[in-house]
Amino acid sequence: ALNPFNSEMHLLRATALSKLGNNEEAVKAFRTALVRDPRNPTLWMQLGDYYEERGDFPRALESAETAEKLLDHYVYRNRIEKLKQKIAEQRPSKIP
Repeated sequence: ALNPFNSEMHLLRATALSKLGNNEEAVKAFRTALVRDPRNPTLWMQLGDYYEERGDFPRALESAETAEKLLDHYVYRNRIEKLKQKIAEQRPSKIP
């Protein structure tokens, strides 16, 4: 059984569930990991990866920004910029 207090175990579970296509349970496992360790930027980035893989760039951006607030690191800043570009590319052009 999983140790309910171990955020890394919940992260592993979330990743496995995601790869199996069980998205609802994967999100629950990510959220449980974050409840256990909300100041862990790696968990936030992993959640962002999950959202990005599903094309949910706004949520991915929100997760990356949370990670960057917890740990100011160039990798997080670069990721934020890339996600902003993806969001901009999704917006329909205003030019006919």
